[in-house]
Amino acid sequence: MEQNQINALLSRRERAVGRTATWMDLLKNAYKLAIPNRNPWEMTSEGTNMNWDVYDSTLVMATKKFVHNTINALMPPGKNFVKLVAGREIPDEEKEEKNKQLQKITETFFHYLDQSNFDLVISEAFMDMAISTGVMQINEGDDDHPLIFSAIPSDQVSFETGPRGEFSAFFRDWHDLRPEHCFELWGDDFVLPERYKDDHQAKLELYEISYYDYKEKTYRYVVIDKHTKEMAYFREENSWEWVAFRMSKLPGEDRGRGPVLDALPSAATINKAVEDELTAAALQAAPVYMAYTNAIVNPYNFKIAPNEIIPVNPMGSDQWPIAPLPSAGNINFTAIVVNDLRSQINEIMMTQPLQPIFNAPDRTATEVAINQNTIRENASAAYQRIQRELFDPIVDRVLYILRKKGLVGDVVVDGKSVSLTYSTPLGQSKEQAELESFMQFYQIMIGFFGPEMSVNLVDSPKLPRWVGEKLNSKLDLIKDETEILMMIQQAQEQAENAAEAAIDGPGQA
Repeated sequence: MEQNQINALLSRRERAVGRTATWMDLLKNAYKLAIPNRNPWEMTSEGTNMNWDVYDSTLVMATKKFVHNTINALMPPGKNFVKLVAGREIPDEEKEEKNKQLQKITETFFHYLDQSNFDLVISEAFMDMAISTGVMQINEGDDDHPLIFSAIPSDQVSFETGPRGEFSAFFRDWHDLRPEHCFELWGDDFVLPERYKDDHQAKLELYEISYYDYKEKTYRYVVIDKHTKEMAYFREENSWEWVAFRMSKLPGEDRGRGPVLDALPSAATINKAVEDELTAAALQAAPVYMAYTNAIVNPYNFKIAPNEIIPVNPMGSDQWPIAPLPSAGNINFTAIVVNDLRSQINEIMMTQPLQPIFNAPDRTATEVAINQNTIRENASAAYQRIQRELFDPIVDRVLYILRKKGLVGDVVVDGKSVSLTYSTPLGQSKEQAELESFMQFYQIMIGFFGPEMSVNLVDSPKLPRWVGEKLNSKLDLIKDETEILMMIQQAQEQAENAAEAAIDGPGQA
C-alpha cells in the first residue's frame, strides 16, 4: 500500500474519531444512569466507584430487563435462532432435499456457536446497543476453538457508514502494546517498524483500520504505526471480523440511538427528585438549628446541612438560645412524579409489568397471553434492524470461518441458492399465527363441507412438512411428500377393501 493511501486512511480515521467525540457527553450521561458499572466514557482507573451519584436504579433495572428480554426474543441460549433454507433459484422439486442438507449445516453452525463464548459476549454487546451501538468481533481461533467472540466497548471504536447507511469502516486504537503482543495478535506477518527493532522495551501505539473497498468488493484490514505512519500489517479477504448493530438511528448519524436515550430525561428527573427527597429527609431527621448571638455573622461562613448550627442575631429577649430553622417547601409531590416517570421508563424499555384489571381480582391465562403477545408484537417492529445488522453478519462470518477450516461445505448465503430465515421466538410467533390462520380456515371448511370432504380440499401430502416448518420441527423425522402420498393411497385401498368385504360378507352368509 502506497503512502498516499495510508495518509487517506489516516484522514478518514481522524474524521471518524472527531464524530465520536461529539457523542461523548450524551453517552457519558446515558451510561451513568443506565449502566453505571459499564461506563467506559467516565472510568479513570480500575476499581473506580461508578454509581455513587445514582440515587434511583429504575433505568438500571429496566436496561437489564430489556437486554434479557431482547436476547430471549431474538437469540435464546441453547436454541437455533436462524436456519438455512433453499433459495428462490432452487426448483420446487429439489427444495425438500436441499432443505435437509441445509438443516445439517445449520446444526453444525450452532454446534460450534454453542461451543464458543458467544453467549457470554452477546449480552455485553446488547448492553451497548440498548444505549447506542453494539459492537463485537468474530475472530478465527484454533482447531479446538474455531470461533472467538469479543465485545468492543463503545469508546474504543469509531465508525464510518456507506451510501446506504451500512457500516463501511471501523477504526480502533491500540495503546502501549509491546512487540511480542503485536506478534501474538497479528502473527508472523506483522512487520515491526525499524525504530522499535532494537528497543525490546518499546511500547507501540497503533491504528487498526478495517474498511470495505466498494470498487474491488473486498474487505481490507490495515494496522498503521502512529508515529512512523508505516503500515505494519495488511490483510484482505471476503469477510471481516466486525459486527455492529443498532436498534434505530437518525439519518446522517453513524451511531445508533437506543431506547435508553429516549428514557434518559425521565431517569435524570427521577435521579434529581430522589436526591432532593433524600436531602429533605435528612434535614427532617437531623434539622438545622439557629443559635442566637450578638456577634456579627458572616453569611458566607456557614452552610445549610443536617446537624449544622447557624449563628444569628436575636430579634428579642424572649427567644430561646437555640431553635430549629423554619422549614420551607414541600417534597411530598416527589412520590407522585417519580411513579409516573418510572412507568414511562418501563414502557419505553418494553419492560412494563402486567397492568391491573379493573373490577377483577386476578388475570386469566388468556389475558396474560394476550398482553404478552401485544408486547411481543410491539417489540417485533423495533427488532427488525437488529435482525438485519446482527444475524446476517454473524452467519456470514461464522460460515466463512467454518468453511475455511473445512468444517462445513461450500455454502454461501446469497438468497439465490441459500437463504436465511429467522426462527426466533418473534419469528415463531409469526409462523404460529400463519398456522392458526390455516387451522381457522380448515375449521370453516369442515363447517361447510364436513370432515371427509374437507380433507380433499387441501394438499395432504404437503401438509405435515409445512406444519413442521412452521413449528420449527426437525425435518429429518418427518416423512417426505412421496412417502406420505404412498401411505395415503395404501390407507385408501385398505378402506376400500374393508368396505367391499363388509358388503360381500352378508351375501355369502
